[in-house]
Amino acid sequence: MSPKLVFLFFCLQLCHLSMSMEIPQTFTQLSDSSKCVASCGKFNLQIGKKLYYVESKEKVNWYKAVNNCRKMGGYLLNIESSTEMDLFAALYPSDSLWTSLNSLLNTYQASTILEPGTFLSIATGEPMPYNRWKEGYLNRTELCVEMTKGFLDSITCVNLRYYVCQAHILY
Repeated sequence: MSPKLVFLFFCLQLCHLSMSMEIPQTFTQLSDSSKCVASCGKFNLQIGKKLYYVESKEKVNWYKAVNNCRKMGGYLLNIESSTEMDLFAALYPSDSLWTSLNSLLNTYQASTILEPGTFLSIATGEPMPYNRWKEGYLNRTELCVEMTKGFLDSITCVNLRYYVCQAHILY
């Protein structure tokens, strides 16, 4: 990947933090003429200005899912609206999907103390803009977050799950 493309992707990630939340208005297959953050590659689902790739053949742990998404030029699913959450819950009603949320910061950076039950997105470093937690998630000590049946739940990061990679389109 060229240095310019890497820099552009980094800038886009920073800009994403300041953008207003957008409710997906369209659900289309990605056309070859669209301009992607990185090579469109496996990202074959477009919703609004976002691209998605859903891995539903091989279950992997959270760390492998993060790494696979980064290799594709994206990041794990960072849910920004109830519409987005409901869409993936409807598309995969019986499967659990990894999200970008985790509380690994509590474990690895002793100088940064988060409140128990605080999960940050690996994509943004912030809490996910929209969340719908399964009842009882705060009573547990797992460090990674899955979406299952339309709810978020904390689980052990080494569990095997399907995952969704996300990226943005450049117009």
